[in-house]
Formats: sequence, structure tokens, C-alpha cells
Amino acid sequence: MNSNFRTVPRLIEAVREEPGNLAFTAYRQLGDDRKVVLLERYAPSEALAAHRETAHFKDLVLGQIVPRLDSRVVEIYDIAE
Repeated sequence: MNSNFRTVPRLIEAVREEPGNLAFTAYRQLGDDRKVVLLERYAPSEALAAHRETAHFKDLVLGQIVPRLDSRVVEIYDIAE
């Protein structure tokens, strides 16, 4: 993974330990390791809000990853039951 994203494996490890996290995976675009997609699943939906309050989210995502991004898109979906 691009050196700008050395923190991603640490983030994945921490997030997978959170209550309510069902899955967290990072995908890198073939041919361009600067483009990364993080796919996260939480249940119940309140677990996502709790995730955003964790120390590792604030430190790794907001403090280390986001400042290095050229762009960031956050999309939130709900599963129809």
C-alpha cells in the first residue's frame, strides 16, 4: 500500500474489534495504489456513530489519513430488510 496509507492496516485492526462492526476491508485500485476504498459494515446503525467517536478514528482517520487525501467521498447506505 502507498506509504501515505501505512496507517490503514492499524485502522482495520482497531475497527474490527469495535462492538457493532461486522466488516471492514480496504481495497486498492489496480494500477494506482493512491486510490483506496474502505468498505465498512455496522449493526446496529448506532455503531457507526460510536465508531466515529473512537480514539482510533479521530487519530488515524481524521488526524493522519484525511489530511493526506486528494479527495474523500463518504457514502452511507442502509440495508433494506
